[in-house]
Amino acid sequence: MMNQLSRVVARSGLLKGDPDYHFIRASMLIIFLSFGYQKWFEYEAQVLIPFISNGPLISWMYPVFGIRGASIFLGITEWTICLLLFWGIWNRTAGVLGALGSCGTFVATVTIIPFMPNGWDEVAGGFPAMTNNIPFLVKDVVLLAASFYLLKQDVVRAGSTSATNYLIRLIATAMAGLGLLRDNLEYYLLRAAMVYIFAAFSYTKWHQYGAQLMIPFISHSPFIFWLYPAFGIRGGARFLGASEWIIFALVYGSEPLALSVRPSPSSRRLRSSRSFRVAGMLRPDSPRWLGRWRS
Repeated sequence: MMNQLSRVVARSGLLKGDPDYHFIRASMLIIFLSFGYQKWFEYEAQVLIPFISNGPLISWMYPVFGIRGASIFLGITEWTICLLLFWGIWNRTAGVLGALGSCGTFVATVTIIPFMPNGWDEVAGGFPAMTNNIPFLVKDVVLLAASFYLLKQDVVRAGSTSATNYLIRLIATAMAGLGLLRDNLEYYLLRAAMVYIFAAFSYTKWHQYGAQLMIPFISHSPFIFWLYPAFGIRGGARFLGASEWIIFALVYGSEPLALSVRPSPSSRRLRSSRSFRVAGMLRPDSPRWLGRWRS
């Protein structure tokens, strides 16, 4: 069955031209464009108050800029990151800087989670039963992993050319020293983030408050609105919880699907036998400074 699935995926053309890399970049562009836009308005400045106030890395913004100014500052920052990620389609240095900014953004938001008051439902036993603003922040765990994916990909791709500037060399050296250029690290971080997301959100859906929170989402979804006529409010939430637990188990316990297909042109370039080794990964025609990185 898995071999048949491999052949179907290979024939579909989904593995040509690095679609995962471009899909993640496009997703991050949409996120920073839309969230950056919201922060220019008064309503969003008010929504951000509990997040900024309890953020150990961003709480300084209110004393410096005020409530509205802090929101606008974040909007400018996010649009700048969006521009760098977009420019990174053609310019690796811009892509690396955009991915660095994206990582910093989601480090700042994920670190709010332990400090957000009333974030865990006491009726459901507290942690890990999320409530209030915590579910909104938990999604940033995956966005942080996606940002690191782009960062590592752009650093390595930039290092595969001879025209690599000092900034890229500095960032790459720092990442190599921290062990962040190890083979497939970005893949396993993305998988771990998805495991956590499905575990956390599926657990939440088994409790009454989670069922109530799901009402506007299920009611207006063209794909899952049928859950309420079929199972009711509480049953619909539990159906989703059971489904997400199954996905959690599959993602946690599965091994990467080995696809017997010809590698894409970029993959062949990145894994050429004449390439150098970067923390366990082969890359071709690279400047000598990258040859120092050994796994």
